[in-house]
Amino acid sequence: MYDYLRSICADVHVTKGDFDDQKGYSEDEVLSIGDFRIGLCHGHQVRVSAGSAVLCVLFVVQQGVSWLLLASPASPGGEPTL
Repeated sequence: MYDYLRSICADVHVTKGDFDDQKGYSEDEVLSIGDFRIGLCHGHQVRVSAGSAVLCVLFVVQQGVSWLLLASPASPGGEPTL
């Protein structure tokens, strides 16, 4: 999938998910676009749920980002954990 995305756009940013074996992907990444800092994170580190809003806020504050983009990791049963 990564190679396909790179064939469409040379500027692809990837963060490591909890099932990724590839080396070289970071746990999170911060992009600067204009005046904005955008945090990318797979989400397994935060596990979005009713009690994890504090973890999201901590991530935003620690990374100094304006926006935080998380993936929606699925539970073992395949249901999103949101």
